Amino acid sequence: MSNKKDTIRGQAHLKDLEKSMTMKGYEIRYNDNWLRTIGPDNIKEWDKYIPMGEEVQRIEERINKATYPLCIEGDKGIGKTMLSYYLAKKNGFAFMPIQCSEQIKERQLFGSPQINEGGSFYWAGRITTAFKSLDMYDKVLIFFDDVGGLAHEEQMSLLSLCDKRKTIEVNGEMMSVPEGKKLMVLMTTNPATYAGVNTIIEPLRSRLIGEIWEYPKVETLKKIVNWKDIPEDTVQEPLLTLASQTHDLRMKNNVDYVLTTRDLVEFADVYRDCIDGGKTQKMSLDQSIRQTILFKYTDPTERESIRVRCQEGFGVDVK
Repeated sequence: MSNKKDTIRGQAHLKDLEKSMTMKGYEIRYNDNWLRTIGPDNIKEWDKYIPMGEEVQRIEERINKATYPLCIEGDKGIGKTMLSYYLAKKNGFAFMPIQCSEQIKERQLFGSPQINEGGSFYWAGRITTAFKSLDMYDKVLIFFDDVGGLAHEEQMSLLSLCDKRKTIEVNGEMMSVPEGKKLMVLMTTNPATYAGVNTIIEPLRSRLIGEIWEYPKVETLKKIVNWKDIPEDTVQEPLLTLASQTHDLRMKNNVDYVLTTRDLVEFADVYRDCIDGGKTQKMSLDQSIRQTILFKYTDPTERESIRVRCQEGFGVDVK
């Protein structure tokens, strides 16, 4: 009992100390590696974004205006993140990515007081570092990847960043965008119907402009995926049909997972690898279905439903 009381007392003392440090305004220290590596020349593009329509021009225009924060809402795997990296690099923005989740707290976003043998200081989070990087770069883009993953409490902390103030208060200091500099806030989110996705709270959503991207049509999926050496009648068409079916099933709440462009690309790549390795078409289909489709369905009932559809569509017996 004594140890528990000591622990509670110690935690309370640490919170009081942190609050005192913040009010006093201790020296803010930054991650020098972040400051060096977020420059546009260091942005890594891992693939080429294939446009679905006129969305590239629309998003690029808003990024270069750097006025209102913009949010792209749409299914996973359709290229929202890839487009964000591409446009930041193309337009010369330093790029601060934030991978959102329930585990991300205010200390990761803005920072927190620290105490070590060298003394007391305030260690800057990613948003604070992005503001500091405006000293080095003319244009900075803060990218919230899947902002719907943030807890509502953390979303509330973004309000002053996302309205016309475009400011944050850190360690007793108000940080704003210097004259002649640009700070853009870009967000992505999955539909609220996805499991584990929080809604974007109304005070935050009211400060955003954005777009809702619909599930890609078959003609668009055909254009996005590399179909080299993939037979059209026996592989490509059944796969595209299955993807559309999973979307329809999700809309009816019959499955949670929808096959998107990422899954189709994986299927095509695994199928090609199998064929190149000397496997028959039947064996290649069996492996591709198991590894890139059925694996995604964790619920046994849903997986069985998709397995049956695969057998009917591809004409192979998958056990």
